[in-house]
Amino acid sequence: MDIHAQGAAGCVLDAPLLLKEGTRLLEPDVYRTHVNGRPAVVKDYSRYRHTPLALLARVLIRREARALRRLRGWAHAPMLLGAVGGLALAMEFVPGRTLGGDTAVDEDTFRRLRGVVAQLHANGITHNDLHPANIMVDGERVVLLGFASALHTPRWLRNAPV
Repeated sequence: MDIHAQGAAGCVLDAPLLLKEGTRLLEPDVYRTHVNGRPAVVKDYSRYRHTPLALLARVLIRREARALRRLRGWAHAPMLLGAVGGLALAMEFVPGRTLGGDTAVDEDTFRRLRGVVAQLHANGITHNDLHPANIMVDGERVVLLGFASALHTPRWLRNAPV
């Protein structure tokens, strides 16, 4: 991806470093870069440009951007930096490691994760794609990633009897 050519109006992007190549259907390439001098991660679906899947990729970007806007200021989600070229989404780079893998996860981390998910649900948002690769841990901070599948339940529906 030529991320310099893909930049949105007003965004200055540095040369990207590929973190993860999307190999499955509608899985984005993920890059680490800088957006306007800030460390950022870009989820890039541009390989679907000029294909019928471009429409679905744009829907995923809009859904994730909407969820991140709702979570603005919440310490457990990355900050949205903006759409890049229509088929990519830039967000704050979150340092740390993903949950799981070869590293043992202690009870304290799970306690914090349960608290984070409870806060998310209390605000009417369901993640719907929570797995170890979508959970970053940096010391005491637990951050959830990958909100393209998230659902928002309006307050009136949350409080209504089923």
